[in-house]
Amino acid sequence: MKMLQLNLNIDNLDQVTKFGALGESGLVGSYWILTPRQEMVPYFLPTEDLVYFVLTGTGVVYTFDKTKVSNIYLYTPRPNETVIPSPKYKDIDSAVKSKNIISSSEIFHITPGVMHSICNEGKENLVLFSVHSNTHNCVYTSR
Repeated sequence: MKMLQLNLNIDNLDQVTKFGALGESGLVGSYWILTPRQEMVPYFLPTEDLVYFVLTGTGVVYTFDKTKVSNIYLYTPRPNETVIPSPKYKDIDSAVKSKNIISSSEIFHITPGVMHSICNEGKENLVLFSVHSNTHNCVYTSR
């Protein structure tokens, strides 16, 4: 068994904060904090299931039609490499497929290949924990 103690002394929440991963046996857990009005960069995992646990707060999960987002706006970070993000996709709203409200104590599943983003539309921090297989195979849109 492996345990991780998170140091949540947070000085700067100007952008979505993801606290590093607890990885064991091919599984990764991440702790996310979104302040009011913050939104994750839309991304997807090509081959992995992803489960989110909403610990506190309320928000919205958006899913997107990837066919409406050109590949020039996507990038895959690589460990130990500096990422030079692709151009920012300015029309992501036109690619929205669904919008689902989430709140504290809920769990939701994102299937492989589904581009999604989470936005904190509440008045307090939205705190989530996510679990997926251990991979560096994420595909992001640029900020």
